[in-house]
Amino acid sequence: DIYAETVLSKAARSKEAAGVLVERVRRVKGDCTCAQAWWDLLSAEEEALLASDATGKSAQGLYKLYEWATKLVPRKGNKNNESYISLWLGYIKRQKNEEDVRDTFKTLRNMGIGETSQNL
Repeated sequence: DIYAETVLSKAARSKEAAGVLVERVRRVKGDCTCAQAWWDLLSAEEEALLASDATGKSAQGLYKLYEWATKLVPRKGNKNNESYISLWLGYIKRQKNEEDVRDTFKTLRNMGIGETSQNL
């Protein structure tokens, strides 16, 4: 469940922020292959994580969400989509093992993801 992996529970957010979370999750659930929907959710969750000083379980949950996003959003048609590239960069940022980071960058290069991006 996507809610289980979000940084802060809906209860820990203001009513307005919880409503925004619900809408972002609804968009992802409505089309789990949409890079922009995932990026809107995950970039907001990154901000929530920074603002809350949460660590551990929250950071691990965010890592899992990035992992799901990179698996569910298809490469075809997204290879140079900035939201898609941002999902991959967020996934890399959350990896703990330096070897995994290196392997993921190699995978991006080999799959041609982000060839025209200024961010890579």
